[in-house]
Amino acid sequence: LTQVESFYLEEASNTATQITWSPNSRHLAVSCSRDCLVLFSFESVTQTLKKLLVIADDLIPDVISVRWSSDGRYLLLSGEGPIFVYKFDAVAETLTQTDIQQQTGDQSGGSDWSPDGNYVVTASEQGPVKLYSFNKSNGTLTLQQTIDLSPARLNDVDWSSDGNYVVVTA
Repeated sequence: LTQVESFYLEEASNTATQITWSPNSRHLAVSCSRDCLVLFSFESVTQTLKKLLVIADDLIPDVISVRWSSDGRYLLLSGEGPIFVYKFDAVAETLTQTDIQQQTGDQSGGSDWSPDGNYVVTASEQGPVKLYSFNKSNGTLTLQQTIDLSPARLNDVDWSSDGNYVVVTA
């Protein structure tokens, strides 16, 4: 490993809680400990990061999970509050919120996209695992199934690369 570049979050003395590369490794999404998401572009030739935008909103929870869709067109945020879906425009390098799913009584833990990007699965501290279908034309989620695993306190969820299995941690 070689250190390429260091960066510090200047947004309200925040610390990074999650960090994830886009599928093409040209963008980096970083969630903050205090209600924000920061998006960077990465130039591999010069090995530099450029801050593109900051979304600072009281509605954005303490983010536990930030995941890119496999095609790199969407970002999924989940944590202590709603689940957010953002559409990423790679040409303009902008994010637009397309959906917000309120988690009534639940604090969402981890979340993940299915490998084909047609589904999202979430785990909750209160025990349920939720499966959503994802509408790629308008960027919205529709709840399809809830599996109650209470009294387990679920932390994270991950979809197998072949799309056949989902694993959750408690």
